[in-house]
Amino acid sequence: MTKKTRDKLKKLFSNGQMPSEVDFADLIDSSLNSCDDGLSINQQDGIQIMPTELDMFASIYARRGQINSIRWQFKIDSTGNYLTLHNAVDASGLRDLEQHDSSSQTNDLDSPILAISASERKVGVNKTSPVHEFDVQGVVASTARVGTYGSGEVSADGAWHDILTGLEGCHMLEIAAGVSGERGYGRCALLRAVAINCYNPVHPFSWFQKRIKHQHGWYFSRWDRLKLRWARDDHECYKLQIKTVRDYTKDDKYQPIKYHITQLWLDSTLSLQDKEKEP
Repeated sequence: MTKKTRDKLKKLFSNGQMPSEVDFADLIDSSLNSCDDGLSINQQDGIQIMPTELDMFASIYARRGQINSIRWQFKIDSTGNYLTLHNAVDASGLRDLEQHDSSSQTNDLDSPILAISASERKVGVNKTSPVHEFDVQGVVASTARVGTYGSGEVSADGAWHDILTGLEGCHMLEIAAGVSGERGYGRCALLRAVAINCYNPVHPFSWFQKRIKHQHGWYFSRWDRLKLRWARDDHECYKLQIKTVRDYTKDDKYQPIKYHITQLWLDSTLSLQDKEKEP
């Protein structure tokens, strides 16, 4: 039983021909079968693709009709949680890899180029099981980086303004901020800082400890600088504040301090709750 092209099948079943049992078998094998091939379509779900016994459900070839020209394969892992994209040299290589130990790190099928988990909402690049929402095993290159843990603007009026409130536990933050006076004013400043705090200090003088490392840039004078500080907040929490040393506002015209914050440490409780549960 072999698959035949449409032109060959048309000739076999054209007027005056007497198709044989083999010809009918070829006709059946040349057509898609939703039960055997795992491919169907309906109005509600659209195209439905079922994986094979090896969890493969889509392959892309470089050349039509050449089984050894396979280049890409999509696969669903055994748990059904991850959709992965793999690159391969040829079909025989893929079949050989299927026979290898699944724990082998050299197995291309265990090292997908892309892994997506819908349930955990995570994407991995060169990672089989991503730990974070976007997890890359390799080099990340970009023209810029903007923190979204906190961002916005406050007035550059020389007074302290809150940029993060209600903080608890341990935090390590990177802050980038900038301010500029009115055009022609001749004053501007940039700030890059790393701010670290481990819980809300109880001792009143502990706030004078240097837990913020500033890196300044300014145009005219040190009085144009930006400053950060930790301050007490309500309900045993603390907050981060920013200000300009001088008042950048002129004739009561609003001038903003623009900032964005990146979180450098994710475990604010240092997993203390988990340790307390241990016997």
